[in-house]
Order: sequence, then structure tokens, then C-alpha cells
Amino acid sequence: GIDCLLLLLKDPDTRYKVIEIATLYLSDLIELRDIGGRSNIGEKIARVLLGDFKLRNSKIIMSNSVQRSLEETLNLNIKKRMNEKTMSAEKLEEQRVLVALIKQQGNHSFELGKIQEAQLKYTEALELCPTRLKKERLVLYSNRAQCSLLLKDPDAAISDTTRAICLSNPPNSHGKSL
Repeated sequence: GIDCLLLLLKDPDTRYKVIEIATLYLSDLIELRDIGGRSNIGEKIARVLLGDFKLRNSKIIMSNSVQRSLEETLNLNIKKRMNEKTMSAEKLEEQRVLVALIKQQGNHSFELGKIQEAQLKYTEALELCPTRLKKERLVLYSNRAQCSLLLKDPDAAISDTTRAICLSNPPNSHGKSL
């Protein structure tokens, strides 16, 4: 399925017909490392999704949700990873501690029944969490998905559980997200 969507997006004649649907699903898979014996599949997905997004004269008209997904993909795959390449081990540890603290705040809010507040804390932690910290990101996505379920937002829950499952090793092995 992934390969078919990527082929349709690579083809200039079909890209504009499928970008609305494909982007919303494929953007959740950009943190996927390996699947079916193939590596770096998430990076390949990001490259295809961002194909003409960076071109300001693109003829493809996109909805706000697709635009947001592509901006998030761009931020996660390019900007964030570039910043992290120069991050020292000390700075990485500082980020890990800060993310853990914000996650604890989210957990506390969740326990108190303040679900929206918890969801915001998990989102804040994800924005600060380096992509290298895969286990931490997996848990944050899974926790935020639980909040989305309780807030009756199944699409957001599916998106976050998909992202969590992509980060699990091997893929599709995180029981809570499944």
C-alpha cells in the first residue's frame, strides 16, 4: 500500500489527484525505520511528500490539513534532524530530562482527569523531544492517543498510534498502541 501511494505521488499526472488523501496517511509514517526488509522507508516517504511542497509555484492546491501535515513533515524530517546532528551528548541529556519532566506533568494531569491539559503536555514534550529518543517519542505518542480517544477524536488517536507503532522495534509491536 505504501509503495502504491508513493508511486502515485511521484507521478506528476496523478500526484494532484491523490495528495489530499495520501499525505494525511503517509505523514504518520515518516518516523518508520524499517519494514519488510527495507530500510529508511520513513525518509523516503518524507522526500516524496515534500517533493513539490518546497516549491512556492506549485500548481497543487492543498487543504489546510494537508498543508499542516506537510509543514510538520518538513519540520520533523529536515529542520529538527539538522539541529540534532550538532547536538552534544550533554544537550541531548538535558532535552531528555526536560521531556521526562513535561511527560510527568502530562501524566499527573491525566490522573487528575484533566485530559486536554495532559494532551497539551504530551504535545509540548513531543515538540521538544529529539527524534533520536525513539522510546520516549513512542510513549508520548501513545499517551497522547489515549487522550484523543477520551476526547472523542478518533482520527487524532489513529494518527498518534500509527506514529507510535512506527517507532516500536520491531514495527507493529507496541501492544498499547495496537
